[in-house]
Amino acid sequence: METSVLKHIGILGGTFDPVHLGHLTLAQAALKECNLDIVYFVPAGEPPHKNGHLITPVEHRQKMVELAIQKHPFFELCNFEITRQKPSYTVHLLNHLRHKLPGTELFFILGADSLLEIESWYHFEELFQLSRFIVVKRDKSTDTELLNRVAFFQSEFHASIQLIHGVRMDVSSSEIRSRTAEGQSILSMTPETVQDYIKQHGLYQSETKGYANEHQ
Repeated sequence: METSVLKHIGILGGTFDPVHLGHLTLAQAALKECNLDIVYFVPAGEPPHKNGHLITPVEHRQKMVELAIQKHPFFELCNFEITRQKPSYTVHLLNHLRHKLPGTELFFILGADSLLEIESWYHFEELFQLSRFIVVKRDKSTDTELLNRVAFFQSEFHASIQLIHGVRMDVSSSEIRSRTAEGQSILSMTPETVQDYIKQHGLYQSETKGYANEHQ
């Protein structure tokens, strides 16, 4: 899709080690409920918060994302963080996209648990000036803590935050790695093309590789 016609761009970042159906469900919910033109999947190159942990080489993580989204016409890979020669923070990504795509609205997609931790992110205040936020709740219950934080960010930083409900997916990248290392099935956890890639390249065969637990 030509960037000149894009007006509302969703951004879903993560280590994607590996990408799984929860990521795809998150992106699809945001795409549908917020009328986005496209969702960019942004694999991390050198995630700052993963220092001290081994991460699968970026070429594998990028390829798995490509395989996972290849049949989704409104999903696209963004390799900004992959090609960056140093650790990249979300604020760098959003600044890059704002300059590259003038006239578009950016919508940063994340789960409710991530929003509750966002004050620990690098220059988090600036993020609210660079992008709108789409926060996907895992269920329809009212979360007082979440609503309080949303109200605080809106009041203090004039943040634009839209809460939407996504289909609950009890799956994480760390669980996929663990199950693969133990020789267990990961059927229905990640697309078949990604399952095949993991098998072909012998990824996640050992439980002792020190991977960091993460859900995005």
